[in-house]
Amino acid sequence: MIAELTRLDRTDPDRVDELTWQWLDELGKAGDVTTLEAIFLMGAPLPQRAGLTQARYLASPYGRFVDSLLRWGLTRWWQGHRFYDEGRRGISNTPRQFRWVWRLLFPGYPRPAGCRGEEVFDFRAVTVADAKHPEHRVTLLDWHLPAGKMNRWITALARPVIRWFVWDLTRSELVGLVGGRVILARIPARIPFTRRWRTTTFYMHRWLSPSGEANQPFRDIE
Repeated sequence: MIAELTRLDRTDPDRVDELTWQWLDELGKAGDVTTLEAIFLMGAPLPQRAGLTQARYLASPYGRFVDSLLRWGLTRWWQGHRFYDEGRRGISNTPRQFRWVWRLLFPGYPRPAGCRGEEVFDFRAVTVADAKHPEHRVTLLDWHLPAGKMNRWITALARPVIRWFVWDLTRSELVGLVGGRVILARIPARIPFTRRWRTTTFYMHRWLSPSGEANQPFRDIE
């Protein structure tokens, strides 16, 4: 299938994007994590530096019922992601209606002016070796937790737990398919304080911003 899409990409790239999106979506609905893993290993690090994308949950080993709930919830949670590969940029992956979630979970953390949603974390995207397959290169979507404005003792108690959640349960590895225009992402969550991988969850992105806007600052990509 990948070979056929690659050949079609030379003549009709827009059609290939749509077919790839539909194909991955069907694999996710079928819960075919094995095939998604094989496709992931065919991908390459993202060629674009920044941009606005729409995300969609695909599948996990938890079963179809859990996957259906996650698909429903995350479709509403993810309104867009912005990817950068240099430094801290202070960006959000949540819409305004979910502000109360961040305020409940992370009281007092800062929200930079001019950014929508609750800006709890900064994203950092760098090219690294795949955590499960070191010979395979991926784009790592990592997180940076700001200092926050909570009382000092609350922050001291909360930060280790929050960092474990962010780094071990939500850190994503991404690869580009069909020229990098469709992104397949994997979250290889692991058991706390060990190196043994516990589960692998997949989701995907579609670029929404034109390629010419990929390097513009966050505030310009709406």
